[in-house]
Amino acid sequence: MQYLESNFSGKKVTLSLLISQITGSVKLWARNNSTWGTYGNTADANSPGLLSLTADITDYSSGNLVFYLDFSSSSSSQNSVTITAAKLELGTRSTLARLVDGEWVLNDPPPNFQQELAKCQRYLFDPFMGFNGYAELTNAGFVYTQTVCVFSVFFPENMRVFPSLIGNDFSMFRIGSTINGVFNSQIPVTNIIIQNWASNRVLLFVTTSQSLDIGAPCTLWAQQDSGSPPPILFSAEL
Repeated sequence: MQYLESNFSGKKVTLSLLISQITGSVKLWARNNSTWGTYGNTADANSPGLLSLTADITDYSSGNLVFYLDFSSSSSSQNSVTITAAKLELGTRSTLARLVDGEWVLNDPPPNFQQELAKCQRYLFDPFMGFNGYAELTNAGFVYTQTVCVFSVFFPENMRVFPSLIGNDFSMFRIGSTINGVFNSQIPVTNIIIQNWASNRVLLFVTTSQSLDIGAPCTLWAQQDSGSPPPILFSAEL
């Protein structure tokens, strides 16, 4: 079921589905979600291929247009359908796929995920790994001076320009290191700055007001609720 916004009044829209596997048969139809009046014809499929339906939207005063895909018979527990791609477009013509030597081929195949991710990471990068309500910098650092820890952050892709930090609420961060030989995971952070930038890495200088053991290893972490944005991001967007 796909709900659509109420802005297609007086227009025709076409929904297309590319079905790669099917057991049983399915019916595609469009309705007004309030009055349950059917718009246009229904379309059926019982074999793999392209299934499309055009709906002529004449009245939106009583509800939203809804496209439904349902099994023609609900009596069989073996009904199944695999949809490879879907496309909704204005007009009466489906441009989702075409037949080439008896095989359906997408006109606009989905982009390669890794390539698209690499493009994005040249502009924005999240160096933290989140788990169980916490976000921790993936690389450990070392205590450079009594009040400064240094962390190397390597980028999966060369950032296009010198990055800046997005996020300046350093009170949410904590350092884990030793003070007089005793480990403390709750050392507060007062500042974070970027130093010694190269296209594929930066050094983070993290400051605290407490006296740490010089040369000791250290970690950087922040408490992070589920669904909340990363504590800091490296941005090369501008």
